[in-house]
Amino acid sequence: ATQNKTGSVPGGNRMQRAPALVSTGWLRDVLSGKGTAAHPVRVLDTSFSLTGDPQPFLTRRIPGARFFDVDGVKDERPHMLPPASVLENALADLGVNDTDHIVTYDTHPTGIFSAARLWWMLRCYGVSNVSVLDGGFAKWAKEGGPVDTAPPTRDWPRGKFRVGQFRPELVLAQRDVLANIAHAKFQLLDARSEGRFHGTEAEPRAGLRGGHVPHSISVPFTSCLHPEQKTMLPPAELREMLVRRGVDLARPVAAACGSGISACTLALALQVAALPVDSSVPVYDGSWAEYGANHKRKKSSQQWPVLIA
Repeated sequence: ATQNKTGSVPGGNRMQRAPALVSTGWLRDVLSGKGTAAHPVRVLDTSFSLTGDPQPFLTRRIPGARFFDVDGVKDERPHMLPPASVLENALADLGVNDTDHIVTYDTHPTGIFSAARLWWMLRCYGVSNVSVLDGGFAKWAKEGGPVDTAPPTRDWPRGKFRVGQFRPELVLAQRDVLANIAHAKFQLLDARSEGRFHGTEAEPRAGLRGGHVPHSISVPFTSCLHPEQKTMLPPAELREMLVRRGVDLARPVAAACGSGISACTLALALQVAALPVDSSVPVYDGSWAEYGANHKRKKSSQQWPVLIA
């Protein structure tokens, strides 16, 4: 069989595209049996903490959820896209099958943070049956949704999961970002906080410079979320927010952040916003963990340009 660049057989997942977001009400009805779904629903907790806090999954989770480790299922750099075989094995180990509708969530207080990372990873490999829980665990718990507090168990059979065709247009490499500084083919939106973007707030990872990629635009991922409801802003409000921050909605966009986590939330928001340009928003996978650390590399012939203003 023909293989894609990461070694997986194309076409392993051919289900109809799932919506980018599903509501807590929909998931609550499906899990309780009051509602129906076209395919079996598999809920995955993708919670991640920059401070290394113990995973809340161990003590509280949506009933039936299983834990997907976005910090462990990766390539060489923090959170970088893993090879297809690594992703397939991780999901099969969680009992996920090709025919499942995957719903991701996390416990970040903003509502959506690392859940969009798995959504983006799967889209990179041609998997369309994946949705993010709008509002995440924060909204689920606030609404009184059922919460499992018993110690998690692993009593499920291994699944059968294969990815589809790799989509290189969704992944930016360092060479793409460097070339764009000179040629400005796309707008690079930075999902980090404004303090980190301007270099006035310390980076959480040691050894990284402060500042941002020249010509990039600050769009903190939190600006895409409703502060009270924890849900993604409606498309019209997302577009208005982007314009206020200086984004040209008619030009191509890409997303970056600290290590590829919140950039995926921004990519999700950009798809929800239904921009007039191509909705396939790429993510700079290495993000600031790669770009901001370049000055320490012995093999680097020159330091990458950084703006702190």
